[in-house]
Amino acid sequence: MAIDVHPHHVPRGRPELGRPGAPRLRADSEREATILVVSPAPVLTLGGVRDRPPSHYLGRFSVDSAVFDERVLRLLVDTLGEDHVMLGSDYPHPLGESPAGDLIRRAGFLPGTARAELLAADAEAFLG
Repeated sequence: MAIDVHPHHVPRGRPELGRPGAPRLRADSEREATILVVSPAPVLTLGGVRDRPPSHYLGRFSVDSAVFDERVLRLLVDTLGEDHVMLGSDYPHPLGESPAGDLIRRAGFLPGTARAELLAADAEAFLG
């Protein structure tokens, strides 16, 4: 088993327990367990053997369309299904498309029904 502890959960004054600026720190479980005991809000990723391949779990995920490239959007739709991809934006950051959903509207591979699902229906179903 591996336990990942993000550096922002390492207590101040304990530099031996983490490296500031690292996206995450993986080390032996004893050291990570120590961090979990002294940290107020640990973030865990448990690794190990799965009895099913990762593809088995794909139907449980939904993703947004803020990918900025039609080829990537197509990969998401082909991999997850059009009912698991929904409109997304980087609002309030000016990094994404304007207006939001422009990539979906321009995607030539999407039939009209799928386009409507990605623009509204999928998010409505996801949010209830």
